Amino acid sequence: MSKLKIGFVGAGMMAQAVHLPNFLSLPDGEIVALAETRPQLGERVARRFGIPRVVESHLAFAEDPDIEAVVAITQEFLHAQIAIDLLKTGKHVYIEKPIAGCVSDGEAVLRAAEESDKQMMVGYMKRYDPGVEAAKGLIDSLQESGEYGSVRYVRAHCMGGDWIARPLEVMGTDEPYPPMEPRLPAWLPGDQAQIFNHIRNVYCHNVNLLRHLLGEIQSVEAVELRFPTQHFTFQFEGFRAHLETGHLAHGDWDEGLTIYFQKGQVEIRTFAPLLTQSPAQVTTLDSSGTRTLRVKREWAFWRAAQHFVECCLTGQPPRSGAADALQDLHIIEQMFRTS
Repeated sequence: MSKLKIGFVGAGMMAQAVHLPNFLSLPDGEIVALAETRPQLGERVARRFGIPRVVESHLAFAEDPDIEAVVAITQEFLHAQIAIDLLKTGKHVYIEKPIAGCVSDGEAVLRAAEESDKQMMVGYMKRYDPGVEAAKGLIDSLQESGEYGSVRYVRAHCMGGDWIARPLEVMGTDEPYPPMEPRLPAWLPGDQAQIFNHIRNVYCHNVNLLRHLLGEIQSVEAVELRFPTQHFTFQFEGFRAHLETGHLAHGDWDEGLTIYFQKGQVEIRTFAPLLTQSPAQVTTLDSSGTRTLRVKREWAFWRAAQHFVECCLTGQPPRSGAADALQDLHIIEQMFRTS
């Protein structure tokens, strides 16, 4: 099988520290060009990672018949236009979460994805975490067998601190960022823009993970946005879930969720996102005691990259596609309408 020829958009911190090393390590993929609007940074990063060609715009990839897929690691307000431009010209596309800055832009991405015969994946890497995959299988099995009874309540939290949790060697230049138009919901009050951006960019992971593990959110029941912590209550089919978010100044990263069944519980603890080889820890508790599941020690970001390349080569749809990612934006906008 020939290698998937990939064009890569963006040369910032996340590209250098996470996505370029991961995609370059895959045996079935090959990064053949880098697009970066800051020419000096683009050249420096390309030399470091051995990428043979540098261009200034993702549009160069749209016109290149040799490039089959594009990975775009950019600011979230650029996600929609980049994805639409590339899907319309027959490229597979991988973007970071969220799918867009607002629902209307996300809907445009979904339309482009549905009109294309190419793969569109949004990088919700937690879905590809070995621990989360094991937890998903366990939860589905428990619900099917009824061994623990029905779900009664779910408590999720993300008290974010040091999300990097390791030394990084990242190159930079004094080149300015290109001008960019914020893409926010038209109805959103101006004084909520900052907190909306934060919730959408950081805690969309937690909304997505709740939906992935437990099914669709039926409604948003309650919202508290006051600093320094935020609280959200969601109604699922037959039970409620509560999400607590905030920031830890001492630098730790405390994130996870607990699913309380009638006869037992499942706890999932996820670690700092950039901490490599640290999959989620999954623990069960019931009348027989406590048990921790054994899972592979692989990085969720790497597994997400691997999944995208596999989907492009086989035609298998990605597990975090455009329609699913758009649902997160619908929920997050509903959270702010409820507030």
